[in-house]
Amino acid sequence: MRGLIAHWRAWRATHRRAVRLARRLVLVAAAGVVLLAVATVASAVWIRGEAAGHVFTATDVPDAPVALVLGAGVKAAVDVLSRRDPVHLGRRETGVDDALRAG
Repeated sequence: MRGLIAHWRAWRATHRRAVRLARRLVLVAAAGVVLLAVATVASAVWIRGEAAGHVFTATDVPDAPVALVLGAGVKAAVDVLSRRDPVHLGRRETGVDDALRAG
């Protein structure tokens, strides 16, 4: 009987250590996920705040000698993109046309 009790106590101690280790690993993983989420949201808020006065719609663009239209590619790149995703290509072409018409 003593051997059985000793064996059970040893198993219980090992089991408790394994459970403690699993809990710590889950806690560290959860903390990592929360930290990653906070960093992602903070960077998005920071970028949006820094660019707040520099992003315009096609109708609100101020007069300038040079314009930068992100997403407008070279003709070869547009041909490659048109085979892949015509919906987004149409949006880019519309945005470029609107910007050029607006001046």
